[in-house]
This record gives sequence, C-alpha cells and structure tokens, in this order.
Amino acid sequence: MAGIYVHIPFCKTACSYCDFHFSTRLSEISRMERAIEKELVLRLNEVGNQTIQTLYFGGGTPSLMRPEFLSDLILKVFGKLPDSQSAEITLEVNPDDVTPKIAAEWNAAGVNRVSIGVQSFDDNMLQWMKRPHNAQRAIDGINDLKSVGFSNITMDLIYGIPAMWIELWQKQIDIFLSLQLPHLSAYCLTAEQRTLYGNQVEKGIASAVNQDDASDQYISLIKQLEAAGYRQYEVSNFSLPGYQSKHNSAYWSGTTYIGIGPSAHSFDGCSRRWNVSNNHVYMRAVETNQPYSESEVLTPQNIINEKLLIGLRTVKGIDLTNLEREYGWSPDNSALHHMRKLCKEGKARWENDVFRLTSEGLLMADAIARDMFV
Repeated sequence: MAGIYVHIPFCKTACSYCDFHFSTRLSEISRMERAIEKELVLRLNEVGNQTIQTLYFGGGTPSLMRPEFLSDLILKVFGKLPDSQSAEITLEVNPDDVTPKIAAEWNAAGVNRVSIGVQSFDDNMLQWMKRPHNAQRAIDGINDLKSVGFSNITMDLIYGIPAMWIELWQKQIDIFLSLQLPHLSAYCLTAEQRTLYGNQVEKGIASAVNQDDASDQYISLIKQLEAAGYRQYEVSNFSLPGYQSKHNSAYWSGTTYIGIGPSAHSFDGCSRRWNVSNNHVYMRAVETNQPYSESEVLTPQNIINEKLLIGLRTVKGIDLTNLEREYGWSPDNSALHHMRKLCKEGKARWENDVFRLTSEGLLMADAIARDMFV
C-alpha cells in the first residue's frame, strides 16, 4: 500500500490562488482532530496485511495542528515511531508557523520529511498571493527546520505569476539552490474558479497567466536545476538522488492509498472514494456513524485513461508493452499519428516501446494525454 493521506482543512487566511478545501474557523480544530482520529481508526482495517509505506499530512495547513495530535496518528498507523528508513512521514508547513521549538516537537512526534510552502522569495509576490509570511521568514523557517535535524525538506514555488519577469524567477531558483534543500516542487499559477485570483481574471481585474512567459520560466527552471544536479521525475517535481517523494511517486505509479479527513480521496486499485468537502457535514457524520463519502468503480476505460494521464506526467513515461499486457490497450491509428507527430516536434521520445515526453512536452502533458484517451 502506498500509504495514508490526512487532509487538515484549516488555514489562517485564504491565499488568492488556492482552491483546496479549507476553513479559517480555527475554533473547530479540536473537534476536527477527534473526527479525523476516529475515521483513521475505523478505516485502518482497509490496509489488511499490506505494509504502509508513507503517511502524508496535507491541507490546508497541517502545521496548525498540535504536535501531540500528529504523534497520536503516527502511533496509530505504525504502532510505534518508525525510523526514517522504514516509512516516509511528511508534514506540510507554512513558514510563519515554524520556530525551533515547534520544529523540534514535530521531529519528536515522528515527522521525518517537511514540505514548506514558500511559493516565492519576493515580498511583492507574496503580498499579491496573500501569503501570511515574507521572504525572510521563509528563509528563517527553513533554517529553523535544519537546526533541529530535518534534512529531508522540500519546498514549493509558483511560476507564471503576472508581472514576474524571467530574471525575477531565476532569482527565486538561485535562492532555493543557496539553501541546499534536496527537493523542489514548482507549480504554474492557475486561475481556478473558486479563488480570488480566478474571479479577478474572470472580471478583467487581474491579468491571466501569460503562457509564453510561463513556458520560458519552466524551461529555465529545468535548466537551472539540472545544472545543479537535480533530477526531474515528474512535471512539477525535482530532487537530488534519493530524495524523491515516496508518497507522491506511489500515487503516480497507481498504488493504493487511504484518504482521511474532509475532501480526502482514496484508491484501492479498482475504485475511488472521496469524502465530503464540508467540515460540519464531515464531523457530524463521523461522530454519528453516518455516511460521509461517495465512491465509484473505475471502468477499464477509466483505468487506461488514468494510466495515460499519470504516466505522461512522469519522466518515466508509459510502457506500451505493459499497458497492452495488463489492460489490453495499444494505441489506435489516431493515437499513433498523434504520438509520431509529437516525436517529430521534439515534444516526445519513443524508445524500446516506452513513450515519454520531453521538457517541452511536459509543459502540456495533460492535454497530450487527453488526446490519447480511449
């Protein structure tokens, strides 16, 4: 089993670009802790005799939760605090929540990997995104994590922000490299409908992402990181050797996982389940032993399309021999034409029956996969 994802649905403030499920009503945290713990205990039997490899606290802002709560869940999942070699336990944190004291408590609780949501090292960009920290706090937070013994640290950056010219983006990468972290996740800004930024774009108040600028920044990102020894292993993810995210890599390989908390998704190999995206409904349902999720059984067509969508986002690409052997799928004439065209355009490579996208192709991985759907 890939592992367990725990969604923490709270944030101090709403960022302008984020459409993940969260609430700013922090007074509900204690009640939510009890509900999440109850769901976890009830669903651990779904693991069966499989080995849980990873536990991921995402959100929202998991760093708002008590270290004791994190420790309790880790102990319930593993029975004891696992060493760093036996399981990957990731905690997403905001820079403004990090101090040497709380970082030491996370470490003692059993967390051995930290994902810090920096997003930018430019104060103007951070203010525009309505992030609650500034650039110096982000740097200080990373150093605080290092000071208590965390070495497996990843951070997030966002590119494609309107008015962020290429030199400013390259400076962001330079600062990341100077911090000597082993992993980076870089995401292109998107104008989601339920966000402040999305509404502003729709009303013409804010500029949409300039795709040419975003493409230039993405290519620059890849070149700078490759020159520094980082390996791109997925569209948005780069690591030094040995520091790939085990949790997310398992997602992309189609391994099973359990999602705990409101809006969390689960996958058992043949069906998907998702919890209700409403804190009050979720807590009340868990407390009264009522249903709080929906599910669907995936058709063979669904599974093949997911394999294409996920596989083409990774540098490994898709093994056509495996797809045919395991799922009876091989590209039809339309897909073959599309794949050959991509190779001629330099957006893909087709070697030894493995079809993978180049850096240029990864920019449009989702669209390319959709064109190959059955």
